[in-house]
Formats: sequence, C-alpha cells, structure tokens
Amino acid sequence: MTKKLIDITEVKVRFGEVDSMSIVWHGNYVKYLEEGRESFGQRFGISYLEIYANDVMAPVVNMNIDYKKQVAYGDSVIVETEYINT
Repeated sequence: MTKKLIDITEVKVRFGEVDSMSIVWHGNYVKYLEEGRESFGQRFGISYLEIYANDVMAPVVNMNIDYKKQVAYGDSVIVETEYINT
C-alpha cells in the first residue's frame, strides 16, 4: 500500500474575507484551498519556485468544498490537501 501524501492546515478567517454580515463570502473558500496547497508544498519540500524552475506541472484538477456551516470573521477553517497521482 502506498503512503498517502496529505497535509492538514488551519486558516483563520480575516476581516477582508467576510461580507457585511461578517460571514465569509463563498468565493474566498478557494483562497483557503490555495493556502492548503501552499502548506502542502512546504510540508513536503516542494516550493512554487522549484516547481516552475524544473518545468514540472502541478495543475489543480479537482476541488471539492463541503459547506457544512457558515464561517464568520475570527473563525478558523481546516483545509485538507491530498496529492493524487493522475
């Protein structure tokens, strides 16, 4: 069995990411996923600059967001990033 490459990171909601009701605007969730992707790279020693310098392509081919409850200013979200060889 192959070991899964997974990173779990916590992202705190910042003031500029919420609407007038202090709830995260839905489009900002993609930013949180990108933070997870960057954290994944740091954890496994893969920086963006190294990827580009070595002509490696690492496109995002799938993104899933399960909206379980609203997230507000000051809350934290947990982002799980997993490498899947495609």
